Amino acid sequence: MRTESLTALRRLFHDSLQMVLTLLIAAGCGSPPVDRSLQNSPNQAAVLSISNFPTYDFGSVLIGSSKQFVFAVTNIGTQIATNVTSNFYLSANFNYTGGNYPGTAGTCTDTIHPYEICDIEIKFTPLYPGLLSSVIAITYHNGITTSSTTDSFVQGRGQTP
Repeated sequence: MRTESLTALRRLFHDSLQMVLTLLIAAGCGSPPVDRSLQNSPNQAAVLSISNFPTYDFGSVLIGSSKQFVFAVTNIGTQIATNVTSNFYLSANFNYTGGNYPGTAGTCTDTIHPYEICDIEIKFTPLYPGLLSSVIAITYHNGITTSSTTDSFVQGRGQTP
């Protein structure tokens, strides 16, 4: 219960921060965060951010059982993210609910507009005992080049029944 409350609080903070940034930018009080690798580009790029950064812990789950969680994805850049797709790196233990991006309860599509927030739903189904982890990798065209999120991790512990 405590982990779920903390997760809900972290997601609320992420969503609230994104809303405040959007309102400040719309009011002309600043500019959106910029990917420093693109700082000298003529146009700022789309930048996707996943809630519960850097690691979401599913906790202990019995082998053969599963647990789902919905993550918020926000385009904090100024360009439209297009060709948005996703999979997991080398993971049989983590997947999108229903098997495909964005997951059964997910709302993300292949296009995410600036300051838009959508959801992905990920399921943890441990096949082995012990600590298991993976990277949530969302690949997209940021308006300049192909980019991907590689800094959001999921983990959980497979527990023997």
